[in-house]
Amino acid sequence: TDQPAMVVKPQAPAERPTSRKIPDQPAPNYDAINSFVTTWAASWSKQDVTRYLASYSLSFKSAEGLNHSAWTEQRKRRLARPSVISIQLERISTEKTGPDMARVSFDQRYRSDVYNDHVNKTLDLRWEKEQWKIMRETSAPIQ
Repeated sequence: TDQPAMVVKPQAPAERPTSRKIPDQPAPNYDAINSFVTTWAASWSKQDVTRYLASYSLSFKSAEGLNHSAWTEQRKRRLARPSVISIQLERISTEKTGPDMARVSFDQRYRSDVYNDHVNKTLDLRWEKEQWKIMRETSAPIQ
């Protein structure tokens, strides 16, 4: 079956923030961070629950206050419900916020056969066990 196309428009390298660079730390690898976010969105679009959930830290805190286990069960149900999901990311902005932390903000269009929205989303990431993981996720409707 054909999977829905995902459009990801990464930020141009010249636009990446440099003012938050932490002294004596190696330059952040924005390409690796943006690749992680693109893979996360693609796994969501493909409804690849295992890969999607693997993007989240075991320390992830949901905006609703659910513990990781309850949140995981909720996400499994929500990803299984639509017959098709399409995620589009635009205006990606990435900044390093600590030696092993980064923040990625973007406009996200979510479309499925049961729900649609357009939000500004922010992912707070942490480098854990040689890979990026989502620690916190917030979103606000785009007016």
